[in-house]
Amino acid sequence: MYVVALVLLLLAAAVVLLFAMMGELSSRVPGPEEGATGRLAPVAGYREDATSSDWPEELAPLSYEPSTALLVLSPICTTCGKVAASLTSQALDTPVGLVISSDGRSRGEDFIAQHTLQDFPYFIDDGGVWTSSKIGINQSPTALLFNEGKITAAYSFSDVTAVMQMLGHKVTEDAT
Repeated sequence: MYVVALVLLLLAAAVVLLFAMMGELSSRVPGPEEGATGRLAPVAGYREDATSSDWPEELAPLSYEPSTALLVLSPICTTCGKVAASLTSQALDTPVGLVISSDGRSRGEDFIAQHTLQDFPYFIDDGGVWTSSKIGINQSPTALLFNEGKITAAYSFSDVTAVMQMLGHKVTEDAT
């Protein structure tokens, strides 16, 4: 009986110690209020031969821009929802198109409407077929960067501000 009580006491102490260590580690990570703009992580395996000539008709007007970012988002991704919400509250000084990878056109259209993204050129990628076959990407959120119509990089990200800052473009809060 005393052995069981001692084991439970040691287990409880270990759990408390574990949570204390996690709290200490999380306090070292800067939050948005401390000026963090999110992290960019290069995505390997994208098709380096991808060009804007492979873009769907809905995104074709962006294919003529010298520098363009396509943001791959998904309705089932929590981070994608946060990214979409931040897109509507920022004035972006770069051409940005959206690829909504969803399990059906209506779900993609609902995501666009829910986050008020109708002003951006967008393409609903049913099942992620286009992004996986033409670009070689199967994750979201991902920023696909094109320069002179050729893909130059792909990044996973959690904050659109980090993507725009990396591109060297001004990102300002929308006054309206």
